[in-house]
Amino acid sequence: MPTTPNYQFDYEALTDPPGETLNGGLGGTHPILAEQVDAELARVESETGASIATIADDLADFHILYNTHALQTIAIIDTGAGTNTTEFTGIPQTFRDLVIDWKGNSDGAGEIDACVMRFNGDAGATNYNWRRNRNTAASAYLSEEGTTSAVHVGFVGTDNSQGTVWIQNYAGTTTKTCHGNGFSRGQSGGTNTFFTTAGGKWASTAAINAIRIWPSGQNWDINPKITLFGVPHGV
Repeated sequence: MPTTPNYQFDYEALTDPPGETLNGGLGGTHPILAEQVDAELARVESETGASIATIADDLADFHILYNTHALQTIAIIDTGAGTNTTEFTGIPQTFRDLVIDWKGNSDGAGEIDACVMRFNGDAGATNYNWRRNRNTAASAYLSEEGTTSAVHVGFVGTDNSQGTVWIQNYAGTTTKTCHGNGFSRGQSGGTNTFFTTAGGKWASTAAINAIRIWPSGQNWDINPKITLFGVPHGV
């Protein structure tokens, strides 16, 4: 009679009499599978101090807690070198807020290029109002604003950069706002290192189901790393 590889539970081979592991065989002396499983479960319960039912309940509670109180990964973009069409589409409407974590560099000829986002493919010339604040290479302070066809959420460096963007109430029926924080470094290095806060408003009241993010006027130099997270309503 063969046994399972992990716990050596007996099971019937094709040549064994039917019911061999159900009733102990013709002589009633062979191992009974149900008794073996019962003994193994009793061992697990004695070592963990909890019943199998309690453990299952705890796992179910943990699953509920995770789904209602932890960031959920919705989608990941790990490609896009030589393009600027990196976009999340089909975003589920079941979360309270969205968070985007990004890393990449621009193929621009300067030090930094604007990191911009567009919602639902809306490229209206005046549909996004934004402001961005950063240091300059000379350690001065620079604040800029605009009304354009995409919202500014930071800068993409030509050497390297990364940032985080928050979008609240993305599935609601009011106009949408977002803001981002980030670090960017230009290809010349040295004082060409910048820290940015930026954000703005999209004029539409539509629920956001697609988000494009890219270095304005340029392409990603290498494959970016962009992750879209959902914030559950329980957070």
